[in-house]
Amino acid sequence: MLTHYKNHDLIELETVDSTSQYLKRWLADKDTARPLVCWAHEQTAGYGQQNRRWQSNAQSATFSIAWPLGHRPILPGHVSLRLASVLHQCLLEQVDGPLYLKWPNDLYDAQGKVAGLLIEQAKTPDGRCLILGVGINRVEVSVHDQEAMYEASALPNFSVPLLIEALVAELSGFSLTAPWEWSEQQYWASNDWFERHETVRLVEPSGLKEAIYLGVNDLGQAQLDVNGQRLTLSSGVHRLRKH
Repeated sequence: MLTHYKNHDLIELETVDSTSQYLKRWLADKDTARPLVCWAHEQTAGYGQQNRRWQSNAQSATFSIAWPLGHRPILPGHVSLRLASVLHQCLLEQVDGPLYLKWPNDLYDAQGKVAGLLIEQAKTPDGRCLILGVGINRVEVSVHDQEAMYEASALPNFSVPLLIEALVAELSGFSLTAPWEWSEQQYWASNDWFERHETVRLVEPSGLKEAIYLGVNDLGQAQLDVNGQRLTLSSGVHRLRKH
């Protein structure tokens, strides 16, 4: 059932394979002039970057937002970091910190990962939509998959409807194609999961490397020192882990 709210429309489901996939199927033969949210109480086949499985349980908060783009140009690479910062700010309105931002678009607390974003695009009959997939652990998850390579944590006490409302409100005044402003970069740096010059593990398809973390540049790219050579990472194949 489609429910209309002031700033968005909502599809609420008991269970679904993936909220992002549901919206893609919905939008394949429909257009939306307003943000469209799919919120599922249970997601059975959630996924993250590179189609990695999202470790979750029935208590996880899982929803996706379809944001109309029309025929705008390709989105800049730093948009995922900006969206993660918006989620970070909205969650801190409801939960006690600290929460940290981990490149490129994950949220951690002191114990481990609590939330992740997946940014995709979907074609509609008359344009495109940004699909912003959000997964938040509300009960701690036992991570057995060695591919995950992270410790999981949880944020139990927050309202999903209030979070969705806050996100939509923030994004309504948000330019997806705008440059990453200095104040936004400083916000990221002050909440970064990694410290500058911290030794980290760089996870590549070929294996692990030790690196020195140098921060994030104005394009949203992570900067590393690997054996004395500066390495610039864009979102995608590479991942960073605590040493």
